[in-house]
Amino acid sequence: MNFSLGEMMIISGMTAMVEDEGKHPREVMEAMEKIKRDTFHALLEIHQEVNGGKKK
Repeated sequence: MNFSLGEMMIISGMTAMVEDEGKHPREVMEAMEKIKRDTFHALLEIHQEVNGGKKK
């Protein structure tokens, strides 16, 4: 599999949640869903700024 740097950083963070924080993989996935909900609009704004207001 070919992952981008950003994707590898996300995977690394998820791995740390299991290995270092002792979370169950289900808890990691629940946390990822919350993170996704909490950050979507900010990421959309950043995307629009970077791409000159273009929506995809």
